[in-house]
Amino acid sequence: MRKHGERGATIVETMMAIAVLMFIFFGMYRIFDFTVANMICEYSSFYAAKSWALGYRPATTRRAARVAAMPASGRDLSVIRPPNNLNSMQSDSAARAKDYMQFDRAGVYGVNFEYWGEQDVSPNQPHLSIYGETGSDKVTGVVRILNKPLWPYETRKKAPTVNVAGATTQMINYSDNYLVSDNDAQGNGSL
Repeated sequence: MRKHGERGATIVETMMAIAVLMFIFFGMYRIFDFTVANMICEYSSFYAAKSWALGYRPATTRRAARVAAMPASGRDLSVIRPPNNLNSMQSDSAARAKDYMQFDRAGVYGVNFEYWGEQDVSPNQPHLSIYGETGSDKVTGVVRILNKPLWPYETRKKAPTVNVAGATTQMINYSDNYLVSDNDAQGNGSL
């Protein structure tokens, strides 16, 4: 038998349990989102290091890392956007990425994502940080997402931000090993 004051207790307890479960669910969703962003940064750093190792120009290396990081680069700000169905969206995104790699069509009318700010980004603005370094025997590619909003649907200026650790990838510098003349390889400085 119920006592007089327990009639609404079940509803209140259920609502509190649902609130706790929703908090846990959305917390796990954000952790998953940052984990995926970190994996995409690792993938992108591999392409940055690979481009450096093969002797590509810095602009081409930056484009290769950006294309690899497209899934974690924020909203698509391009004027020409892919269609809504999944198959044509994937093929159109691949075509746009290929066009961007070949002809550097970036900006408003090409491929443009929210975190692809150039060097003059403000300190609190989210952006993709791509860094490459060439050594004598190794090259390093570093890709991170700085100031990624913790809750992406909040106002960008007020949302708390987190830096995605990203990744550092090192490879053998193939361009130094294979793009050396015979005289340089033998130690002779003259012809």
